[in-house]
Amino acid sequence: MREQVVVEPEGGEAVDGRPGSNAVGKFFGRCIGRAVEDDGILRPGISTTEARDVPWTYNSAELFLLLVLERGWSPKRYGRWIAEALIAALTV
Repeated sequence: MREQVVVEPEGGEAVDGRPGSNAVGKFFGRCIGRAVEDDGILRPGISTTEARDVPWTYNSAELFLLLVLERGWSPKRYGRWIAEALIAALTV
């Protein structure tokens, strides 16, 4: 079981108790989701809600910690992978 970090409100409080659920992560998801939808490149069959949820999930701190700290990926490799994964998941 993973430890959960408690964050004070001024530091980005977890909204629903899960890592990556803070307001910044949700804002990031809305921006990416809206951008692909507005540009007309949203993959068919993906709802607006899914287009927001996918980047929010990929942006979780736990995913970064797993790949970079535990598996030894460089931050640069992680950034490339996230970008490619988001493009593949959301766009045509």
